[in-house]
Amino acid sequence: PVPVIFLKHINVEGNDGRPIANRVLLSDYMDSSVEGLNILDPTPIVLEYGREMMLEDEGVDLNHYSESGISIIGEWLLNNCIEIIGKKT
Repeated sequence: PVPVIFLKHINVEGNDGRPIANRVLLSDYMDSSVEGLNILDPTPIVLEYGREMMLEDEGVDLNHYSESGISIIGEWLLNNCIEIIGKKT
């Protein structure tokens, strides 16, 4: 079996500030007590570095990472995926 890794979206609100229903539904599903899923949630690392650094337009653009955010999240994703795959193989 090949490990499947789910990545949570960091926002559940659109640029208009209103919830994006399908993202809320998926996020709620991942937060539920579903066992056996490999879920990575980038929210803590975004909060650690700050939305201004991690997201485009000083954190106003909720749907796209800035260049610095992409490199930080990319390294974080790689390390976490390697850790999960190592545990599963």
